[in-house]
Amino acid sequence: MEKSNLTPEQSINVILNAIDQTRERAERNAHRPFLVWGYATIITTLAVWYAIDATLNAHYFFLWFALPVLGCIGMKISFRREGKGEAKTHIERVINHLWMILGIAGGIAALTSWMGGINILYVEALLMACGTAITGLVLRWRTVTLAGVASILLTPLFAVVEGIDRLPVFAALFVVMMVIPGHIIAYKLKRE
Repeated sequence: MEKSNLTPEQSINVILNAIDQTRERAERNAHRPFLVWGYATIITTLAVWYAIDATLNAHYFFLWFALPVLGCIGMKISFRREGKGEAKTHIERVINHLWMILGIAGGIAALTSWMGGINILYVEALLMACGTAITGLVLRWRTVTLAGVASILLTPLFAVVEGIDRLPVFAALFVVMMVIPGHIIAYKLKRE
């Protein structure tokens, strides 16, 4: 085994630089999923709401299947040139796994809601708001954390608003929890 010729101060600087680079890369990319999935959710929600409200045909609920398609295409486009050959950091893996589990739970909840008895918009909004708040805490982004917590506090609106009118509330929550923080972070990163 080869001995290092670094002084203790140099070793600490190497470690601190590695930590800074890891956080910087996670920050550089983390706003993109918020914008992609936020806009995909808003567009899909408003399309479902408009189609059902205009036609009174419940079959338009099948438009929800466009959400994962829009989100996945948006993610492919957004990350097309990023990260080729770069190893994923621990923080990136944690955040990816968090959202993967929340996505699976959301998918199961959506499929289960067809059996009745579940206010699916409430469940989905609560899951995504928790994910947003946790992501903000992990990355130490106050804006994202506050957006997630504010969205959690706004989810009881689904107990007050009834029927098809819950859809615009759902879209508005995604503006608060994902789109606004995504744009704020993108703006801050551009300025830096």
